[in-house]
Amino acid sequence: MVKKYYSHKQSAFALLYAVLLTGIILTIGLGLSSILTKQIVLSSIGSNSQVAYYAANTAKECVFFWGFNSGTATNPPGNPPNDPGASNTAFGGYVFDDQSNDYIFVRPDSPDNIICDGISIAVNLLTDQTDLKVFNVGPATGFDITVPSDGTGKNPKVACARVTVTMKKPVPGPGKTLPQSVVDATGYNLDCSQTSNNRRVERSIRRSGEFSRPF
Repeated sequence: MVKKYYSHKQSAFALLYAVLLTGIILTIGLGLSSILTKQIVLSSIGSNSQVAYYAANTAKECVFFWGFNSGTATNPPGNPPNDPGASNTAFGGYVFDDQSNDYIFVRPDSPDNIICDGISIAVNLLTDQTDLKVFNVGPATGFDITVPSDGTGKNPKVACARVTVTMKKPVPGPGKTLPQSVVDATGYNLDCSQTSNNRRVERSIRRSGEFSRPF
């Protein structure tokens, strides 16, 4: 019978080989895990950013609809038809007065409301200066709004939006400058009760336009 003897060197080499092989596999596994985790996080950020954008854009379009059409929740646009009165606008606006040869601010009813996402939302005049008017749409914490969570629109999600409207008095000149209103809308991927979450995603949109054109 032939006996085989293994030296301690051979045993040590086999152990070292096993440790090295295990280390290589573990390193590869951790690397792949890190890549996958980052991809998931990036995908989540993209999706949440889309929700926040939808919230900001929807709120902005709501404000522009009511601003351009000079309507309120209690007196919608066209009721009565072509009514240009100040009682039929949620924001009011600067209009040129021929007698004073200057712009004057026609005040809205206060408090007044607009409708967005089927919800009546209050419009409040925060800054009331001769040359500057700033409105807050909804409470300071924002208002909840339902938006699509993906491109299909089949998975609605409740998000939060905050909107302010700034009106500056135009400077009289040779021509009548059209009054411009600036709408700043910020959307969040979470509802308004969670906007203090450190992992929230927010998007902001700014657009200017001539409000209260029927005046």
